[in-house]
Amino acid sequence: MFTKNNLAHLILLSIPLWVLCLSGIFLIPQQADFIREVCNFVLLTSFLYSLCFLIPSQKLKAICSWIIGFLLSLLLLIKLNFYHIYQVKLSASALFVIFETNAQETSEFLEVYISSTFLFLAGIFILYLLAYAYSLFKRKIIFQLDLKPSFRIIIKIGLFGLAVVSAYLIHWKFSEFNILYTTKTSYADYKTTKKLIKETLAQPNSPYLKEVKKDRKAPKIGVVIIGESTNRNHMSLYGYYRNTNPLLAKQKELWVSKDVITPHVHTVTALNKILTLNSFETKRREDNASVIQLANQAGYKTFWLSNQRPVGINESVPTLIGYAATEKIFLNTDNYNRKSYDEVLLPAFNEALQDPAPYKMIFLHLSGTHLGYQERYPNTYQHFKDTPKTKFQHERAYGFINQYDNAIRYNDYIINDLLEQLKAQQTSSYMIYFSDHGDDVFDDYDNAGHSEDIGTNGMFEIPYITWVSPHFKEQLKSDLEVTKIENRKYLLDEFIHAFADLSQISFDGLDKTKSIYDSTYVEKPRLIKGKIDYDAQKD
Repeated sequence: MFTKNNLAHLILLSIPLWVLCLSGIFLIPQQADFIREVCNFVLLTSFLYSLCFLIPSQKLKAICSWIIGFLLSLLLLIKLNFYHIYQVKLSASALFVIFETNAQETSEFLEVYISSTFLFLAGIFILYLLAYAYSLFKRKIIFQLDLKPSFRIIIKIGLFGLAVVSAYLIHWKFSEFNILYTTKTSYADYKTTKKLIKETLAQPNSPYLKEVKKDRKAPKIGVVIIGESTNRNHMSLYGYYRNTNPLLAKQKELWVSKDVITPHVHTVTALNKILTLNSFETKRREDNASVIQLANQAGYKTFWLSNQRPVGINESVPTLIGYAATEKIFLNTDNYNRKSYDEVLLPAFNEALQDPAPYKMIFLHLSGTHLGYQERYPNTYQHFKDTPKTKFQHERAYGFINQYDNAIRYNDYIINDLLEQLKAQQTSSYMIYFSDHGDDVFDDYDNAGHSEDIGTNGMFEIPYITWVSPHFKEQLKSDLEVTKIENRKYLLDEFIHAFADLSQISFDGLDKTKSIYDSTYVEKPRLIKGKIDYDAQKD
């Protein structure tokens, strides 16, 4: 059994493990995670090759061996690069977000995160796979069981037993470190979630919204603008040193809420709470309902205008929520056009404003300042070109910060134009603008983007801006305390209550102590990641 061929094959198949051991020392920050990753990889390698070595055909065994080597190398490359970028293991929540990703987002992600470390590791694995193929198919270095029949049976039983034990240990002890296992369970949960959303939130009305009524003071037009990846700390409205909001700064009637945070730092998980009854406190999954359905049942004609691609691997969660609207317009459907600027929404918004419906609720989903910042604005908005302030002193940081700040300045133009169009209607109306989450662009993190596992403050700290028309303000003046509204600490997973309160819509379950606009508002601990008190950890 222990022939030169067999020993050579065992050495070759163990090379990915050695790559993990040597590179993991530098890329995996927590020693406990490093040990678990190594144990999991040993078990996965044992499981796959034990089954492979049971194959009687040498040719088929060689093919399976190379496929296993390729699979292990690919999984290891993904895992190590994720550690390099985010300093944490690839989690089920991260995979959930990946399932929502479209071709454009994948391309933009690769442009940002393909690093020299990734290329170095990829080069090692490519050389390994070429050498492995040469050894297997040219030199015929293949594990063989050249034993007497009785011993061969014992070895086969041992190999099968090793596969069973390895699978058992992976399942019970190391499942969260096994990409194959995590992907399977995460995708099953993802499909269940999408099915529930289609059955509940994608419908015009919800059976879980009862006794819905619109007050006589309700505005004729409500506008909710959902931004993307905008960190308020890069907005001059919030004290940023660069003038990224030259137009909104001239608007004198804005309520700029200074301390609003998002419940999550990924679009899918954030909006699944922000736009619905679901929250950290209520955990409404199967009996959920959205702000769009609430507006529908209150008698508004609803519009969902989006400049985000409606599909990824599957229809995205925001797309499904938007399906509940009376009118749905998706303006970014061309996978070959990466530069769909948010100004494409302006004519569609004007058409919605001119719709003859007496009561209109318009939701706009922007591309905003999504990763791939240079793709978010036309060349005329390349305003910032100097060296920005950052503790990360290198050209890559300077370039990304300038692109991000230019994207925010362009976003300022979009929000201002939408507001001016709404003002021109001269009717009872309001506008709310917020971002789904923020990006940390070389602020506290030596990179650009967002990850719940890293979760820097800038990823949670979002803009929240309200404008109320003079006519509507006159109707509500006894109920508004603008200074308090601007200074309240607010977690946006309670937005449905604020939305209903400002829209003068009541329903069974409305809790005005959760509305940032109401005098009865009660501040509560703002939990992020399900358990961390945001304000306590910030202080």
